[in-house]
Amino acid sequence: DEHLKTIHSQPFLTHTEWKDMMASVEKVYADVFQKDKTSKARRELLPSRLSDTSGSNMFKLGASSGVSICLFLITVLMFVHGRVDDTYAWSRFISVIPVFRFVLIPVIAVWFWGVNVYIWTMKRVNYVFIFGLDPR
Repeated sequence: DEHLKTIHSQPFLTHTEWKDMMASVEKVYADVFQKDKTSKARRELLPSRLSDTSGSNMFKLGASSGVSICLFLITVLMFVHGRVDDTYAWSRFISVIPVFRFVLIPVIAVWFWGVNVYIWTMKRVNYVFIFGLDPR
């Protein structure tokens, strides 16, 4: 309550120039994109949340990412510092990759899909329409 009083008393909020600028931006946006519907233009220009994901989904993503990174680092450390016959052979490390291809390829595919979706979202590419996905 005190913070709102402080904010409302600040010069940038009591000055009328920003209100005129905001009205002119709304008018231009309404003229160009909304066919003179100023109320719809105001609603679209209001700030909105960037993501509709819930906190539990973000927690699951963070937890699984953290576990994946830790397991990867443990695997690398075991290879670098583990001793088998006192030799370190890159060829022996690579030789087990065909065994884990079954799991590794789908995991890498999902990670790259996630990176693509992130980039498409940041660049505002309508990938839902392009791929014909159901937006619901």
